[in-house]
Amino acid sequence: MSEWLLRPTRGPAPKELAGAAVFLLVIGVAAYGLYVTRGGFYSDDWANAANYHFADPPRYWSSVDQLEGVLGGRPLLALLLPVPHAVFGTDTDLQLALALALGILTSCCFYVLLRTLAMPPLHAAAIAALALLFPWSDSIRLWATASINSVAVCLFLLGLTLALRGLDHRGRRGVAMHAAADLLYLLSILTYEVAAAAALLAGLLYLGRAPRTTAIRRWCADVIVVFAAITYSLTTTVETRHVGSLGERIGDVGEFVREAGLLLASSLLPIGSQGRPLQALILLLAATVVGLIVLRLRRHRDDALRHWLWWIVVATIAIGAAYFMFLGSHLHPRDPGIDTRINVFAGLAYCLLVYALVAAACRLILGDGLRAVTAAIALVAAMGLGYGLLLRDDQGNWELASSRQQDVLRAADGVGPKWRTLVTFGAPSQAAPEVPIFNKSWDLRGALRLRFDDPSLRGFPVYRGVRLKCEPDSLVVDGGGDYGRHRAAYRRLVFLDAPTSQREWIDGAGACARAAARFPPGPVEISGG
Repeated sequence: MSEWLLRPTRGPAPKELAGAAVFLLVIGVAAYGLYVTRGGFYSDDWANAANYHFADPPRYWSSVDQLEGVLGGRPLLALLLPVPHAVFGTDTDLQLALALALGILTSCCFYVLLRTLAMPPLHAAAIAALALLFPWSDSIRLWATASINSVAVCLFLLGLTLALRGLDHRGRRGVAMHAAADLLYLLSILTYEVAAAAALLAGLLYLGRAPRTTAIRRWCADVIVVFAAITYSLTTTVETRHVGSLGERIGDVGEFVREAGLLLASSLLPIGSQGRPLQALILLLAATVVGLIVLRLRRHRDDALRHWLWWIVVATIAIGAAYFMFLGSHLHPRDPGIDTRINVFAGLAYCLLVYALVAAACRLILGDGLRAVTAAIALVAAMGLGYGLLLRDDQGNWELASSRQQDVLRAADGVGPKWRTLVTFGAPSQAAPEVPIFNKSWDLRGALRLRFDDPSLRGFPVYRGVRLKCEPDSLVVDGGGDYGRHRAAYRRLVFLDAPTSQREWIDGAGACARAAARFPPGPVEISGG
């Protein structure tokens, strides 16, 4: 093992960065390569692809205008989301390859930041690799639309790196570098506000790297820029979708703290399931490690151990900052499937925290020297293998969802011509918790429009919880929540049982009620005769 790999220098040289990028590329292709060819479109992917495909010319800007009305305070995300559809069309392999590339890029940016903060190359590379495999944020790499959110994280990481390096320079160059960093913070928040609170706290890392007055002056500049961006994002977003109130955010803190602790336990021991006693034991051991570090440092000087304690504190603050932006959002740290997007930024901090705890524990037990480093790397490699196994299970669920979607679309091929609205029955809404097959009005609609190259088509998946109401002149489909309530005229309306391909044309309320009673799940009302 080269001494250079453990040297705490600031910032990677070009050759080192190239080597780290190749290492992360190999890890990424090994972990996600097969999925890229087996996965598909999910949820918003279908709607975005169809909206772009059928948008009025110029298609790109028409798509951007439509997305701005939905995304609110994320104007840069509205500019980015149509790009994969403009470049790759409906090729799912290429779009998922882009998702993987963005995941690798995020880990590379994280590596650069860790090295800028004087993390030795070996440790920084191991942490960046863990972040790429982290299964509790994997929707960002398995779901094409969500992968674009990682651009916000990259912008923040690059901004923080530039701000830190700018502190090494005086005069106009240093000011210019920090101005560029603030611009990157701004762009990050206007893409996806996940790192906004972390950007407000970035000044804590400035202290000690430059004279206090310089650090505070640049931190104040951050606060002005970030608060302006957050204010714009908030005032624009409340017009388009739910934003948690102050009361909702405060009420959510306890649940976030509880789930963050449980996720830390899972991150330290990545096995399929854990009982509460085991989770409590893992957290107790983690707390014991921190306590022993503090006791050791009070009695002895140990620079390496002090650095690991510093990293533990930084990672914990970063996790809190990441989750602060989601308080009151109805998302929580251990949510599965598509909702793991909540950890797009927090996942990096978890990997840093886990690694720091393991490295510190090995140093406490084995002392200074190569044995402690080797033991830490071995333990983290085993954890990485555990992450990979959990990731493989998740990929299997997403691949199953794609396969089930294709089953529904193949059944739709046999319906025949001249239909306009298709109501599907018999297909599960999810392949696993929050891994969608077709479970919204917009995903089936988008898929059908692309499949038959017809922008007038509509589709409504019916599963348990979706209610049908056969009114005299139209069918009402009500899924509640973000599924919404929709009305479809009986003219050219078809019910389709996807597993059997049984279909029935619906020409009135009576036919609607009789057919709905035969098709699973079956709850239906008749009104108005």
